[in-house]
Amino acid sequence: MNTGSHSLLSRGMYELQLRQWMAAFEPSRFLVVKMEDMRRDGIQKAVGEAFEFLDLPAFEIADEGAKNSRSYEGMGDEVRVKLERFYEEYDRKLFAKLGWTGWK
Repeated sequence: MNTGSHSLLSRGMYELQLRQWMAAFEPSRFLVVKMEDMRRDGIQKAVGEAFEFLDLPAFEIADEGAKNSRSYEGMGDEVRVKLERFYEEYDRKLFAKLGWTGWK
């Protein structure tokens, strides 16, 4: 795909990463889970949605604790604004392709 997947910036271009797949398959064939939803609703709910989507029997997560996590310094407002502007086009396209509402 030549998306520069090792670039820290390109890792957040989800629409670009999914573009070829979504051109080949109907969007209804995909389940995309937002990290914000996983944090808010819990991993068990996300896993339950994924298993239901795949028509698999329910599965109980024994340990919902964070794995392979790190702590980082806070991001300044200036950097956050620049990143939001940078990703805005990709995020809008992704929301549209997935039929999500609530873009800003």
